[in-house]
Order: sequence, then C-alpha cells, then structure tokens
Amino acid sequence: MEQVLTAFTGSPERAREIVMASGASYLAGCPGLSETEIYRRDFPEGFWARLQAGERFDWLQPVPVRGPALVWRVIQPLREGRSAP
Repeated sequence: MEQVLTAFTGSPERAREIVMASGASYLAGCPGLSETEIYRRDFPEGFWARLQAGERFDWLQPVPVRGPALVWRVIQPLREGRSAP
C-alpha cells in the first residue's frame, strides 16, 4: 500500500519507477472516490491528479472500460536480448 500511495501522490517519474519495478500489467483508479480525491486535492502536481486531468504518459496505454474507472495498460520496456511478441 505504501508503494501505491507513493506512486499516486509523487511525480510521474517516481510513479513509473514504482510501477515498472512491481511488474504490474495494468494501472487503475476511480475518480471521485474518497481516496483518489485526497490524492488529487492534496497532491495537485502528483501522478494521480495529472492522470485524472487527462495527461498521458508514453509508458501507459489507456484501456476503454465502462463505468467510472480509469484503466491503463503498462507498457514494459523490452529487455535486452528479447524480441517483441
């Protein structure tokens, strides 16, 4: 949970480091929930606030979903010696 808080409230660069190190395939959040509203309100320059405002990052691909959730597929960098699928 500490890593999630650090990622969503910190800089996009720090969030990328945390997400990539975790091996996560997807990132998701729900705008308007009390937790994400705290991230947005208290950390207006933080990663979640920027995502919710529509900023895009080259390591995340938006995934269309129904409902209020926002979802992105994490684009992992290719490892040396590995070819793309």
